[in-house]
Amino acid sequence: MGLGPIGKYSPSMQGGLAPNKKIGDKLSKGGSFHFPKDLGVHQFMMIFHKYEYQAEAASVAESIVLPIPATITDAYGMEYGSEDLGTLVAAGADIISDVVDSFQKAGTPAGQKKEAERAANMSPADLAPDLLQIGAAGFRQMVSEENKDIEKAIAVSTGTINNPHTALLFSKVNLKTFEFTWKLYPQDIEESNMLKIIIKVIKQRTHPTFISKENNYMMDFPHEVDLYYLGDGDGMHRFKRAAVTKLSINYTPEGSPAFFAGTGNPVFTELTMEFTETQIWTGEDFEDEVVESGNLEPGSN
Repeated sequence: MGLGPIGKYSPSMQGGLAPNKKIGDKLSKGGSFHFPKDLGVHQFMMIFHKYEYQAEAASVAESIVLPIPATITDAYGMEYGSEDLGTLVAAGADIISDVVDSFQKAGTPAGQKKEAERAANMSPADLAPDLLQIGAAGFRQMVSEENKDIEKAIAVSTGTINNPHTALLFSKVNLKTFEFTWKLYPQDIEESNMLKIIIKVIKQRTHPTFISKENNYMMDFPHEVDLYYLGDGDGMHRFKRAAVTKLSINYTPEGSPAFFAGTGNPVFTELTMEFTETQIWTGEDFEDEVVESGNLEPGSN
């Protein structure tokens, strides 16, 4: 699955919405909606796709362009857990580590072959000089697993306990989640109607639909979305394809309702969307990130 790049904005581009060929090709396949009319240089684009399993170039439904969110946080989550390895697993890990280390230090194929033959002919005592203590602790561990009272008796009588060999084990990388909020204030009836359409499209694309109009037995997945920052900066993070996992529309962000005369559309709208990416990040995903040196001059918003 490809990554969502940061697009380059150019006033000469139609609507400022075709930052590169990849995005331009996507936009040619579906409708595009912008709010407000004067978006400025920095923008945020959502391109909705019909769900297709592991599809790189899924069919495009619509694209929506909004101002860049006020708060942008790029957070990563990794899960670790503590695990009591016990005597036997810890001893086995130490032996394997020593053998692998010796094998790697051997260097040449001939040296590695010699080291492998030496390891194959090693006695248990050679593999673990403290074999007697390991055996005693291992036996004690197995007995205690069968009967906790026996372990308590051994501990009280000898004044010792087995080392649990607690280790921190990596478990997984969490899927990244982003939450963005926009406070949107239409300036005229055209912008008000456009915002109404955008919210309708988002609600439609973030919900499932019935496969058949004749029955309600099965539903399609909601659309997925590609996310892009559009602008003149390459320092922002990128996205992987995502699903909208939460949608909130507040029509009274200022504390009291207000409506346009004639249309009844809200004067103020606060839109909050939570996105969860569909694939994890690994170290390989960052290899093509470019870090450039030079003068640091803040740009205009």
